[in-house]
Amino acid sequence: MRTRSIPHRAKGFALAITLSLMILLTVVAVGLLGLSAISLNTTGQGEDMAMAQSNARLALMLALGDLQKTAGTDRAITAPAAIIDDQQPSGVTGVWTPWDSGSSSSSRDKSARNTKFKQWLVSTVDGNGATDPSKPPLTKVGTADSVTLLGNGSLGNLDTQRINLPVTRVANSKTNNKAKANAISGFAWAVIH
Repeated sequence: MRTRSIPHRAKGFALAITLSLMILLTVVAVGLLGLSAISLNTTGQGEDMAMAQSNARLALMLALGDLQKTAGTDRAITAPAAIIDDQQPSGVTGVWTPWDSGSSSSSRDKSARNTKFKQWLVSTVDGNGATDPSKPPLTKVGTADSVTLLGNGSLGNLDTQRINLPVTRVANSKTNNKAKANAISGFAWAVIH
């Protein structure tokens, strides 16, 4: 029996097609891996955004609760911190109870005013409220576990009007990501007058 020989050129063509298909499959595999990495990254960002939104909602509810509790009566007085001291940020709000109608103006000295003070409407780490009438519990800019709520670019040039508060930490218990299950996020809030 006589065998027919395949030309040398046809053998090379099959090899070139096979190599081209292997390269194409490699490019598709690398593309799918990149797409899955982007998808996982987007999912992680979505979880972080949801956590940030829930922390903001919690801070808003706490701020509204403190505002209602301390200044909810028709007679409560609110004023900015600058009335105590010009060096204080003017935006932080304090709450005082009003003077009785029968009190004389001579009995309204600084120590008597301090007894009428309820609290500053800012977040605190322990959640007990800021009840020192001499100043709101602000922290220095750049302090660990603190955040600047108002600064340059917030409401214009606020170099002297920064509001920097301690962060209240919140543990993240609901997540599908095991690495983020033990992550701790936080929030801070202030009522601005």
